[in-house]
Order: sequence, then C-alpha cells, then structure tokens
Amino acid sequence: MIKAFQPINTLNPNEYCFDIFAEFDICSDLIINDVFNLNCDGGSGPSDILVDVIGTPPYDFSIISPLVIDNGNDNIFTNLSPGVYEIRVEDLCGRIEVISINSLDLLPVVSIGTPTDLVICNEVSSNQAVFDLSQQYAQLLGNQNPENLTITYHLTQSDADSGNNPISDIYESTRNPQTVYVRMTHNTLDICYETDSFNLIVGVIPQLGPDVFITICENNSIQLSADSGYSSYLWSTGESSRIIEVDASGVYSVIVSNDYGDFYCESTKIYSIEVSGEANIDAVIIEDFTSNSNSIFIEVSGLGDYEYSLDGINYQPENSFTDLVSGDYTIFVRDINGCGVSTKSVSLNYVKFFTPNGDGDNDYW
Repeated sequence: MIKAFQPINTLNPNEYCFDIFAEFDICSDLIINDVFNLNCDGGSGPSDILVDVIGTPPYDFSIISPLVIDNGNDNIFTNLSPGVYEIRVEDLCGRIEVISINSLDLLPVVSIGTPTDLVICNEVSSNQAVFDLSQQYAQLLGNQNPENLTITYHLTQSDADSGNNPISDIYESTRNPQTVYVRMTHNTLDICYETDSFNLIVGVIPQLGPDVFITICENNSIQLSADSGYSSYLWSTGESSRIIEVDASGVYSVIVSNDYGDFYCESTKIYSIEVSGEANIDAVIIEDFTSNSNSIFIEVSGLGDYEYSLDGINYQPENSFTDLVSGDYTIFVRDINGCGVSTKSVSLNYVKFFTPNGDGDNDYW
C-alpha cells in the first residue's frame, strides 16, 4: 500500500512524493496445493503426512474420515496407518476445503530421481573437462514442478547433507572419474531433503587408423580386423565381434567405442572391398594381311583390371598390339591385383602365294 502526495511548495504539478505503508499478499481462495508424506532425509517417515495449503492463516487441520483427528493449526498428521483419509482444512475467513487421499499413493515432499553419469569425450586421456550439471535436472525432477524445488551440487556427501559449499552448474572436473553429490529441497516446505550422487567421466575417443581399401580375388574371402583394445564393436553387417570375414565387394564400416555405463565415446572406420578376378578372353581380332604390319585386338570381360602382354614378361595397359610380323603368338592377360593370368594362342600367317592345282597344298589363299 503506497501513499502518493504533492508538496504544497512545488512548482512542477507532475512532481509527487511517495510513502510505502505496507506490503501484504491477498489470496481470494483457500487452496490445498498437495499432500505429501515425510519419507525423505530429515523427515519422520512414510506414516506422517503434510498438508500444503494457501489461504488466510491461521488454519485448522483435521481428519474427518475414517476417524476423527483434530490437529489444530499443525499441518502434519503423524503415525497414520496406511489407508484412505478425508482431510478438512479451514482458514481464518471460514473457508473450508476437503480432500480425500490414499496414504499409500503419496509422494515425499522431495522425491529425487536417480541421475546417470555425465560423460564428455576427449581425443586424449584427461582429468579435466567442463560439465554442465544442469543437464541432470530432468532426471532429478521427474514430474515434479521445478518452480517448487531447489537443486544444488556439492563435492562431498556431508556438504550435500548440510547444503554447504554448493558448486556452480558449470563445473570443471579435477579428477577422472569425479563424484558429484546433489541435494534437492522444497522451496516453501523446508522440512526435509533428498540427496544422490553421480560421476563426471572424461571419456577417450578411440583413435583408429586410416580408412582401408582392399582388393580380394573372386571366390575368396578376407578378414576385416578392427583396432583392438576397445569396449565394443558394431559392424555395418550387424556383427559385434572385433574381426569379421567378408567375400563380397562393398563398403563396410565398424563403430568402435569406449563404453562408460550408458554412455560411450566412439569412432568409425571404413573398409572398401573390391572383388577382382581372372579375365575371360572373349575375342581376338587380328589383321594379318601384311608381312610386318599386322595387328591384334583383344576383347575381355571380368571383374578385374587387366594388362596385356605377348611374351608374359612385358605388360601394357592397352589391349591392342600393332606392327607385328607374321608368326605364332601367345596372348597373356593379367589381372593387376594378382588374381590370375589368362592366355590364348593366335597365328598371324600371311602367305604370299597359292597354287590352285588341286594337290591339296596351298590351293586356297
């Protein structure tokens, strides 16, 4: 409540002075916010219940069913047997509210959820990392209203029990792992509290070698081996062993991880597999109507990459040979990945004459 007035000697008609008389809250209704049990640290146990109300105090608390208990202005009922109770609350203005509760369904004033560990992944082993402890709020609060509760973090259990020496939500760890203790209290019902703990873990990301390209020969297989010394492996084939065997071309990947409880630090390595094989010589096209300018063209099929030779020693990537003299040749087709050599014999026989006399020798040209 504020009094505003204007001094008689002011020349400014918009100049006022103010006196604050009092500050007070007005509640138009009597409201039973909730009913809790006191099964929390510092509380007296699940057989005691607390009634949280808003209205105009003092209040009168009573149980009217299945038995009658007049609790006066004390909002804590003690030593109740498990069961259903009808609770009556009356405030100074004579307003009355009644609520029915089952004591077995009541939650404590403070009910702290079980936090999981926090993990930060580093490329190198370290004791230090900056953690955001507020990431734990959702797990700690559960379905409770965050506006009603205060959460603080501490470095010892004794500090968590007393509420002393809270640390910042943004905290840099000093050892690995490091235990952090959490305390939860109700903002208006300061009758008990709850504590729990979790670890701060600085994890290490697996340092894997470079991606691998491998060629295997047709109808063969190869073992793919991931780096050793890590917690778990998951291949793109669905296998979870460190070593797998493959016999088909394709891109295979493995996720390698260091596991820390429900969390992990992981890296991925790629293995590109190509299948190669011996060539099929489909056709040999020759041009042999000269003495020393003949040609051979080789057509092949297969999975490999091939090179060609006429002596089995000197190979070339081109599949044609020119300026050849007449004679007999052996064609060699070699897979450059070492998956075999195919051969075929051909003749470049240019005959400069024919004797069509019917004796069976050189009758045709």
